Amino acid sequence: MIRIEFPSQLSALVAGRTRLEVTASNLKEVFNKIDETAPMVRSQIFDANGAIRQFVGLFLDEHQIHEIGDGTQPVHEDSRILIVMAVAGG
Repeated sequence: MIRIEFPSQLSALVAGRTRLEVTASNLKEVFNKIDETAPMVRSQIFDANGAIRQFVGLFLDEHQIHEIGDGTQPVHEDSRILIVMAVAGG
């Protein structure tokens, strides 16, 4: 199964979890599966135009994804998606 790892900042939107496992063949399907479980997560990762928010890092198998496009990037059964949120402060 594909493993999605959420930062603590999003865990409240995923019922307190920091990890979710789904079955999918591409990124679009992965985020559709996340929507089924935690529909508020998408708005924290993507802006209204569907672009990855500036303060979010999205990684697929240790490679940063800068734009998701149509979401057809393939994922594999053992893929890992890591979502990282920037922390700011002084």
